Amino acid sequence: MLACTSGLDCSGFVSKAWDSGHWATASVHQTSSAIDAAQMLPGDIFNDAGYHMSMHHQVLANGDPEFYESVGYNVHLSHPGWAWVDGFIPRRYDSITGTSAAPPEGTLHDPIAVSSFPYTDARNTSASLSDMLDGCGVSPNTSESGPEYVYAVTITQPGTLTAMV
Repeated sequence: MLACTSGLDCSGFVSKAWDSGHWATASVHQTSSAIDAAQMLPGDIFNDAGYHMSMHHQVLANGDPEFYESVGYNVHLSHPGWAWVDGFIPRRYDSITGTSAAPPEGTLHDPIAVSSFPYTDARNTSASLSDMLDGCGVSPNTSESGPEYVYAVTITQPGTLTAMV
């Protein structure tokens, strides 16, 4: 960065995060590929050539997207909704490694299936990649922040279900 600058713009932030050399909104297509928005992973971007790019972070529990953006010489998390990237092209850096198109198990997008009873699981939530559920309707003023595992249970007959956490 030049000594006379005071921050970085959106393309400078993405280029630095990708460690790719500098790519502007109008040239980032030379080092990335268009993908379907449903395939977005953390680090992918939404790009509007000549205007702006936002780096995808995650989809929140309510379905809204969360982005990293550099606007006004400051990188911050933003939650502007899907309309913010309407018309933008979802893109993935061509040289990215260590990613998976499948969501990690135990998230809202890929819950751990409980297929039979009795069921026992001894996972430690500190190892979970999911950190989206931070409250509970039963006690709305109690913080439930931190990572969690998400399970899916299908009940096919009447009975009693007991869960211990």
